[in-house]
Amino acid sequence: VTKNLTINVQPVLQITNAGLPSGMVGTTYASAVTASGGNAPYTFTVSGTMPPGLSLSPGGAIASTGCAG
Repeated sequence: VTKNLTINVQPVLQITNAGLPSGMVGTTYASAVTASGGNAPYTFTVSGTMPPGLSLSPGGAIASTGCAG
């Protein structure tokens, strides 16, 4: 008995940002984490804690309305 088998190998997941822009206390901030490879769609989460007033959405958006520091 013979059975054909197909194996699909996904490319390695990579964070494609070279870096994120610097922020300043008291100002709004907006940026995003981007990725390629792997198995999209991607869901981003925080391991640990973000600085006060800063958030990361499941889609990779990083935002702040500005905190006093």
